[in-house]
Amino acid sequence: MRRRIQLVVGFAVYLIAFFLPAVKATDGDVAGLQGWVCAAWSLVLSFAVLRGGLQSLKPDHFLLILSGLVNPLMVVYLGLWAWPRFARIRMGIGAAVGAGLVSSWVYLVTQKFALLAGHFLWVAGILIILSTEIGRPGKRVPEVER
Repeated sequence: MRRRIQLVVGFAVYLIAFFLPAVKATDGDVAGLQGWVCAAWSLVLSFAVLRGGLQSLKPDHFLLILSGLVNPLMVVYLGLWAWPRFARIRMGIGAAVGAGLVSSWVYLVTQKFALLAGHFLWVAGILIILSTEIGRPGKRVPEVER
């Protein structure tokens, strides 16, 4: 029951973050971009970069692609959340999400964006959701059969 409450709270925080200002360019007077705009842009720009071909991929493009995958990966994670047999897959997704969060911070800082409340709530919601895997009494990650 505690895990479900934790999941609901994390998901609520995660969703609220999409409607709050998440980032703002530090060199302009433009108001902060809402979280859903950031999510859409990071996904669209990721596909645009990949469409241009891997040979033209720059380090900051790689960071953008990783950060653009965070929300789709969270959708997959949430879809698999209720089934214990997918625990290893969820752990892998959690690791990929963690890498995406770090890449988003590096990308946003190098591109001179300031992080706002929406971004911090987005991260907090993700961490609350992912922490439902910690301390599951009596439940172990199933071993892979060889």
